[in-house]
Amino acid sequence: MVIQRAVGVFLYVCLCLGSLERLDCGPLWENFPGRSLMHAGRQWTQANFATYKKPVSKSAPPKISFQEKFPQEYKDIHIPIDILSREKIGDLRKFLQQKPNVNFQKSKCWTALMWAALVGHGEVIQLLLDEGADPDLQNKQGQTALLIAARHGLVDVSKVLIGAKASLDLCDESGCTPLFTSLYWDHFENAKFLLEAGAGPNMKTKKEEYPIDFAKEMPQEVLRLLFQKGARLSHRINVEMVENHVLNSKISKAMKKDS
Repeated sequence: MVIQRAVGVFLYVCLCLGSLERLDCGPLWENFPGRSLMHAGRQWTQANFATYKKPVSKSAPPKISFQEKFPQEYKDIHIPIDILSREKIGDLRKFLQQKPNVNFQKSKCWTALMWAALVGHGEVIQLLLDEGADPDLQNKQGQTALLIAARHGLVDVSKVLIGAKASLDLCDESGCTPLFTSLYWDHFENAKFLLEAGAGPNMKTKKEEYPIDFAKEMPQEVLRLLFQKGARLSHRINVEMVENHVLNSKISKAMKKDS
């Protein structure tokens, strides 16, 4: 192949120089008609390099659907994502009659229940739970359906999941519990519900962070409930209380049993 390319290049160089235009081709070119190196070189090159021409497509490239572009989001579960909504719950009921694996997990390990929690429809979640969906399965990031609901402050979804005995203190890959996640994203109503349901108030993350570390941001009633459930002061909060008199007063008031 290298020799063929070199010969082709040599012939074209000679052609450009014009020095070999009408010379006798000799026996080497017996397979090519004519006695011109230009003619022989052109035919030789076409014969040897025709198969290496890149085909040009005249038609427009096919359109790629969202499902094809993001296959993980659509192939991680057996149940189509677009029917995991309140508006299409009838279609979901019909699909569930086929007895699909409601706990199916693939590349990113998302289940139908996790997607339903993200959409935020309690009725759909209850239907999946009734069909045997496991609320404590975790995806690649360690998230459960309850952690996903906590991230978005979906109290109604949290109630349905906890009613199905979902674990309150399962952590994601960073060590964040549903309670910590709710407080981090300022979803205080969901945090209050989780505390009342029995979420652990002293669970720490891998970065040594605690739910009490958000004392400055959380409402007084949530802070009070956190102490009532047994929260302890963290090192970070002890340091901040020395420097911040307002926070010191807020925490002292919340810790009083008669407050």
